Amino acid sequence: MHPQWNDDMANWFRKTFTFKNKRRMPLWLAWPLAMLGRLLFFTYRVKIEGVPSTKEINVTSPAIFACWHNRIIFGVPQIPLSLRRNLSLLISASRDGEYIATLAKLFQFQVVRGSSSRGGVAALLALKREIGQNRSPIITVDGPRGPKYCVHSGIIALAAMSKAPIIPLCFNYSRYLEMKSWDRMQIPLPFSKVTVVFGSPLTIEKLADQEQAKDIVRRELLQITRDRS
Repeated sequence: MHPQWNDDMANWFRKTFTFKNKRRMPLWLAWPLAMLGRLLFFTYRVKIEGVPSTKEINVTSPAIFACWHNRIIFGVPQIPLSLRRNLSLLISASRDGEYIATLAKLFQFQVVRGSSSRGGVAALLALKREIGQNRSPIITVDGPRGPKYCVHSGIIALAAMSKAPIIPLCFNYSRYLEMKSWDRMQIPLPFSKVTVVFGSPLTIEKLADQEQAKDIVRRELLQITRDRS
């Protein structure tokens, strides 16, 4: 076999099957991952708490959903589809965020890119436009870099700008693996019980003290958060 042909084949293989340095996740990988995710999600027993009916959770009136970074990936697909179609997911502008955004779109989420550390102002304006179009953003209040279970100021600024209420949202798992990442990412095991908990709406006044408002959101989120320890 000609050496040049070997080199060409090796280069083709690397370009086709190596994606860690690529900006976007290849669709040939995204689709199988999404299918595997759907199979895993099918095994979960999902329970919704905090509202009498899913129809009463922001279908016509927009709200801002606040949740923790360590459980959003496996939690948000458990939200009822009737609500999921009206949601916009804020995802980091990083390369890893691009991979997550690709998968999120396959689960029928609208995606807004940005975070408090990258593209923060542009992301806030984009989210405000989403609210103006009767779509509700989901924001990981301690993302993308933590500290774990803290609340950054972006969600408070968005609530003041848009006058939309903040609704605490948490996903609690009966059995899960915990990663060694900064947020201790939780991965619910097959056949686990997933409880989707909606907190009471919080209204943020335009001139409210920002630190006090962050403390309120954090306190309300922690009240519906269940961890092993």
